[in-house]
Amino acid sequence: MNVGQFIGQNGMEDGIKLAYFITKKFAQYYKQVERERVEEGALRQKIESIFSEMNHLKSRLENLRRISDDLRKIEETVRKSISSIDELYRESINRIEKIMIM
Repeated sequence: MNVGQFIGQNGMEDGIKLAYFITKKFAQYYKQVERERVEEGALRQKIESIFSEMNHLKSRLENLRRISDDLRKIEETVRKSISSIDELYRESINRIEKIMIM
């Protein structure tokens, strides 16, 4: 900005004041933009951290689901085994009773 182009008694002084005002406003705007950029970077970092934690939790939940499925299979196997043991026990008792009656 050429402050010498301002005319009148206080032309040069008015030009300098205007240049100072514009520069000051530009600096304030630049600081605000820089502050927002820093805040945005911090928010991005937080979001990435949260996303990472969510992925970790998702993985842990999938592991829990697999464990739950495995436990259900074990439970089913135990029930079948108990049923088989009960059947073998009854059969054995019946055979022993037959032998004792003879």
